[in-house]
Amino acid sequence: MAYIRKRKNGSYQAAVYVGLSTEIDPKTGKPKKLYEYITMEGFKEIKEAARNLEKDIADKTYSNMQNCLFSIYSKKWLEINENLVSPTTFVKNYKMYVDKHFIPFFGRFKLKDITEFQVKEYINLKLKTLSPTTVRKHFYTLNKMLYDALKLKNPCRDITPPEEAEYIPQVPTDEEFKLLHYAVKGTFDEPIVLLAGWCGLREGEIFCLNTDDIDEINGTVRIDESKAISENKNIKEKKLSNEQTVEKQAINKKEPKLIYQSKGPKSKRGFRTLVVKDYLMQLLKKLKHERLAEYEVDKVIELNKKPIPLFSMRPDSYSSRFSDIIKFHNEMFDIRKKFGQAGLDNSLKPHTKKSIRKNLNLQNKKLKNFRFHDLRHYHVTVMYENEIPDQYAAERLGDDIKTMKSVYQHLRLDKRKEIDTKIKNI
Repeated sequence: MAYIRKRKNGSYQAAVYVGLSTEIDPKTGKPKKLYEYITMEGFKEIKEAARNLEKDIADKTYSNMQNCLFSIYSKKWLEINENLVSPTTFVKNYKMYVDKHFIPFFGRFKLKDITEFQVKEYINLKLKTLSPTTVRKHFYTLNKMLYDALKLKNPCRDITPPEEAEYIPQVPTDEEFKLLHYAVKGTFDEPIVLLAGWCGLREGEIFCLNTDDIDEINGTVRIDESKAISENKNIKEKKLSNEQTVEKQAINKKEPKLIYQSKGPKSKRGFRTLVVKDYLMQLLKKLKHERLAEYEVDKVIELNKKPIPLFSMRPDSYSSRFSDIIKFHNEMFDIRKKFGQAGLDNSLKPHTKKSIRKNLNLQNKKLKNFRFHDLRHYHVTVMYENEIPDQYAAERLGDDIKTMKSVYQHLRLDKRKEIDTKIKNI
């Protein structure tokens, strides 16, 4: 039962018991009692408001966070959820959305004052600069945050999120993949490109391969780790230290805010052993022994406990490098076509990326401009078109059959034309 009193200015205030605090009262040694205070001008109005609040408490739809500023609540929400999702999801979705998007828009409002109209206004604003798919992800994160705080009073509850934009991957044809392969043949990039195109490995899986993952006898590659992006905790610790020296401050500035950490695959399906083509196994075997040879004899013993990685590069760094490979190859193609080999040789000298350009094997056609992840689509499509059983293909990818069919199995343009011709002649 709410306690109602009349204030000196003539208004009424109701104190409604909402539960126990996590704090202990030093006088009683028991948890403190929490009350929600409501102030209104009329007695009937305050009585009805108190009843409604008591009903919310009884129905378990009341939240004591409703008077909290969004900017304060969001920080607490991030702390609670940091270890409940993958580091990549936390950094690239939750934290980035909160810091760069949600707080600038909602930060000054109390949670109870955020309306359905404001959420719609936020969605429309973001659709001007972001894709519908990205804004849809924003909405689901914001919806989760506000539901955790407001339950059924969540202003997102009746809002329909933007339709997800249909993604049509640029799946390379066999000819396009062969051109890419020949362009990087004999270079640092060749085994990386083949692990994606011939094995369907993700970037995080490729750059987490160790020397002991290569089984030369059986011709297989073991996938038991992946790299996920995470916050660099060392920076936070150093900033909090009062005894930080000038030298440590200099080191702190050089350290990246985000780092990649090795972790297990997303699910049990991610743990797998893949058979690879003999040609690729020879490349991996050579690379493995080159990496081992970089260490002194007395250090090789330690490698049995902690093998070294095959590739000393971050996944995000390689995405940029792969884009450069295609870009520079096509630039070289245009220069040679216009100015001949002499003009091409002169253009290589001053270029900052000439390490890539010199190592590339120039082909007789331009390379298709696709993403590195599209090589995974290529591998799935090849399996699909060669009638590899779905169960085997899914196991090879580290996905379930449903995900594989809905995301990765796309008919390439050349194959679709072939089927169209068959349909016409039926």
